[in-house]
Amino acid sequence: MKNPTSVEPDVVSPTDELNTGNVYPTVLTTHDINEYYDYFVGNQIPVSMGNILIPPTTYGRYYGAMAAINASTIETRNRMIKAKENYRNHEARESLEVPGFKGLNTKEMYEKGQRDPLHRNHSLYHKTHLLPYRFSMSEGDTIEGLVFAGTAHLNHGDRPDIDFFPDEKEKEQRNKILRSKLDIDGRISMSYEDVSVSDYNYCNSPEGSNFSLDDFENLASDIISENKNNDPYAYYTWLDYDAENDTAIPDRIYLRLKNLKTHKLIIDVSINNVL
Repeated sequence: MKNPTSVEPDVVSPTDELNTGNVYPTVLTTHDINEYYDYFVGNQIPVSMGNILIPPTTYGRYYGAMAAINASTIETRNRMIKAKENYRNHEARESLEVPGFKGLNTKEMYEKGQRDPLHRNHSLYHKTHLLPYRFSMSEGDTIEGLVFAGTAHLNHGDRPDIDFFPDEKEKEQRNKILRSKLDIDGRISMSYEDVSVSDYNYCNSPEGSNFSLDDFENLASDIISENKNNDPYAYYTWLDYDAENDTAIPDRIYLRLKNLKTHKLIIDVSINNVL
């Protein structure tokens, strides 16, 4: 498996390479958190298509990631993954040192009082990617700052404490809901107060369940892949920590998807990092 290259040059502006896309991303790092945040809320991106941008680690915390991506890049990477030219390395992710995660991996739900190592999704906390694998081509072992301590609920929609794990049918239903909201005005904006999926009575998610990071990642991938013009997009994430939080575990994640050709903000949501 070939890994992304990581460099720390001065941040550069997009060039004519915007619509080409690198199969293996070059990883750039901003000079400080505020610089990254300016890109998160603004219109400019500092990397060429196919590459990613990571803000520096500060006080032992990770803060976000951005991928410049288009349909061609996703198609190429998905084809490589399917052909096993590139593959997920679960062992690399399991051995990864993630800020704040030590000890959390022991918080698991046990089946019949016995720990079952095969049921990894029973863990209450996951080593959670800031970018989908097909956007970064890394488990976080080759890109520092890519993986954080997220709850199973935030990461995948799982509720191990009440024995709920969304199946494929449930995931498809969630995707239909989000796509229907997108069809209304071409944009989805949700704060962490209104990302509840259990508000929709034709879903099986129990009360208190929220749309997950995985739900919005899949939606973003669909939007990019279905763009017939191969428009360039920026997919951003930003980790937020409350003032009273003195840990490396974020309180929520903000997620944005922007069409860089039209400058239209398509997805703008925040999800709490709660069980």
